[in-house]
Amino acid sequence: MKILMITPPTGGIDVYVSRLAQEMQRLGYEVDLLGCQRNEMAYDIDNKKWRTSQEAKSLVKRVIHQVDFASYDVVAFHYGKNDLEQYFPVALRGEGVKINKSVYFVHFLSWNLFSDYLGDEDSRVEVEEAVYSSFDQYLFFGEFARKFLTNKADHSLSGIVSYLPETHSHESVSESETREILAKYMSDESNNIETIFFPGFAANYKDHNLLLESLRYVDRPINLVFAGQGWSKRLGFDKKRINNVNTYVVDDYLTGKEYKVLSEKSLMGVFPYRQPTSKDEYFQGSGTLPNFIYAGKACVVLNEGAMPEYVGNSGIVVRDATAMNFAKAINELLDPKTRRKYEEKAIVRRPLFSVENHAQDCINLFKTNF
Repeated sequence: MKILMITPPTGGIDVYVSRLAQEMQRLGYEVDLLGCQRNEMAYDIDNKKWRTSQEAKSLVKRVIHQVDFASYDVVAFHYGKNDLEQYFPVALRGEGVKINKSVYFVHFLSWNLFSDYLGDEDSRVEVEEAVYSSFDQYLFFGEFARKFLTNKADHSLSGIVSYLPETHSHESVSESETREILAKYMSDESNNIETIFFPGFAANYKDHNLLLESLRYVDRPINLVFAGQGWSKRLGFDKKRINNVNTYVVDDYLTGKEYKVLSEKSLMGVFPYRQPTSKDEYFQGSGTLPNFIYAGKACVVLNEGAMPEYVGNSGIVVRDATAMNFAKAINELLDPKTRRKYEEKAIVRRPLFSVENHAQDCINLFKTNF
C-alpha cells in the first residue's frame, strides 16, 4: 500500500505525522509527505506579514501539482485551524484531481485561517464544507471529536476513534543531556523542591489565569515551570512566588528531547485546558497529555473536550473549574500514596497512547472498504 500524507511544516502536527510515517514505514508501507514549506505558509515569515487569500491559494495549487495523487492508494489529510493545507481538499476538487481513497485526521474542530487572517470568509466556508464532503473516511482522536463533527456535518461520518499517541518516547537522551535540560528549566534554588513542568507554547485554550490563581491554595512548597514559547509575554514575569509555589518561566521552543525529559521528570501533569472564549474556536484535546500518561504520570484535567476520556481513571477530572477545586486536585496528588495509585493506572493506559498501536489502527482503517 502506497500512502501520501498531507502535512503542515510546523505547529506540532508535523511532529506527529513524521512519527506516524516512521512507524508505518517500519511496518513495511511506502509513505510520502507533501505540504507547503516553511517559506510557503500563509504567514510570510520572510516579510513578516500574512499573504493575501489569492496568494495563499496560488501556493496551494502549485504544491498539489508536484505529485500524481492517483498513484497513491490512500491520501491522508492532516492540518490545523491556521494551516494552509486546509485548502488542499478545495483545490484538489476544483482541479478535478482523482484520489483513490481520502482520509481526514481530525486534528482540529475549527478552520479559521481564511476568515481570521486572510480576510476571506467565503473560502473559510469552502474549507469547512470540504471537511464534511470531501473525504471517504475519518480518524477521530476521541469520541468527543466524533460526536462533535458528526453533529456539525448533520450526517454520519465513516471512520474510527484512535487516541492521539505520544510522540517522544523514542527520543534517545543521555544522562548528560538530561542534566543539561533540567539545568535549563530549573533554577539552582529550586533543585531540592519537587517540580511540576507545564510544557508547550502559550495558547488561548490554556487557562493560565486559573492555574496561577489555584497556586494560592497549594498546601506545600513546590515549583511550577512554564516551559515554552510565548509565556513571558503572556504572563509578564519570569519568576514569581505565589504562596508556597515558586513559579518560573522559560520562554523557548521545546525540542523533542526536552518534551521527553520534562514529561518524565515532572511530579505530575496539570492541564487547565478549556474551551476558549472565541465562539469560532473549538477545543478538543491536547497532544501533551498523552506524553504525560505514557510516562506514567498522574494528571489533573478540566472536564473539557476529550480530556476526561483520555485521562480516564489515571487522574483527577475537575468538573467545576474554580481555582480552589483545581488546587484541591493538585493537593490530593501531592500525597505520594494517592499519586502512586493514579500513576499505576496511567501505566495500565499506556497502550492507548502507543504510536505503534495507533499506526496499526490507521493501517486497518486504510484497508477497510468505505
